[in-house]
Amino acid sequence: MASIWEAAGMRICWAWWVLAVAMVFPAAVSAEWSPFASIVRKGELNRLNRRLAGEVIDHTANHGVNRRIYSRSLDQYRDIYVYLPPGYTPKRQYPVMFWMHAYSNDECDFLRTVAPQLDDTMARGDIPPMILVAIDGTVSGECRLIPQATFFTNSRLGRFEDHVMVDVWDFVHDRYSIDPDRRAHVMGGASMGGSAAYRMAIRHRDRVGNALGIFPALNLRYMDCRGGLLGNFRPECDRLREDFSQHSLAAARYFGFIPVPMKILLRPMINPRGAKDFVSDENPYELIDSLDLKPGELGMFAAYGTRDQFNMDAQVESFAHRAGQRGLEMTVIRRKGARHDRMAALSFVPDVVAWLRGRLPDDDAPPER
Repeated sequence: MASIWEAAGMRICWAWWVLAVAMVFPAAVSAEWSPFASIVRKGELNRLNRRLAGEVIDHTANHGVNRRIYSRSLDQYRDIYVYLPPGYTPKRQYPVMFWMHAYSNDECDFLRTVAPQLDDTMARGDIPPMILVAIDGTVSGECRLIPQATFFTNSRLGRFEDHVMVDVWDFVHDRYSIDPDRRAHVMGGASMGGSAAYRMAIRHRDRVGNALGIFPALNLRYMDCRGGLLGNFRPECDRLREDFSQHSLAAARYFGFIPVPMKILLRPMINPRGAKDFVSDENPYELIDSLDLKPGELGMFAAYGTRDQFNMDAQVESFAHRAGQRGLEMTVIRRKGARHDRMAALSFVPDVVAWLRGRLPDDDAPPER
């Protein structure tokens, strides 16, 4: 017989599922599940490129023709978009940012957010022209109502970090004119993509000089003073979670009261018995210690809102506190009242632009390898 706690967990899962369907279904049906989706998306890309000063190059199967790249790490063809800045020429070498999307999104979100926003800033000369690469981090690589997320990590779902840092990396560097200077390389992303950006940048800082995250998950073992996930960060309670057996523990609260249990995020990727070791190996908070990140090795930017439903504000503050203890510099933007949503993410664009302007190397600066 199921215990009271198991029954409660089932009710939580059903509540989460109903909420997610209610929030996502109308848009998903029209844009993703329609038999005319590829035609709609083909028109979307054409319209976008007519508006841009630069151009988005299609390496996907989203627009009527299969142009996907092959990933040896995943043994399948996968979608990426590559944005080329205004006046792109192979005679010049450009900075590059690899962009990873949030949970429940895919690479197509890049067309509506990152590409048009940063294209405007490049057209105005606010930041140097740079190449942008949008990577699909869903399990199936297909349009789904609620896509299963990979967190861009190597797990039993597939070698998704290797896909980014080997397959996508090599494809883009072989095909496009990119500055080899590590300072000209940015790993960026939102939410789960922001966590992946930090993780990969710390691990691969011999090739990457910058990590950028919009409400990123930077302490995956965060625990508040009461042992929960959703309490405010307090330095005197800065300790790491040891027990991941409480699968019904709320990792987020939609609308402030509907809980999203931790098991929804973890179970697809790992065996619950090995959760602590897996999370520890992927945790940016711990990687700065275990990989001995030193001052000056990595530029770091993080932005968050104080009303983040996933409590990423506490995770960023916890990470920043530990980084400060190690003498690491980090730019942190805190937006009072902002939530974990697209509106908040777009509000950080001016801050991102200002940070990139100060981090990307000048054309005349000597390269750092």
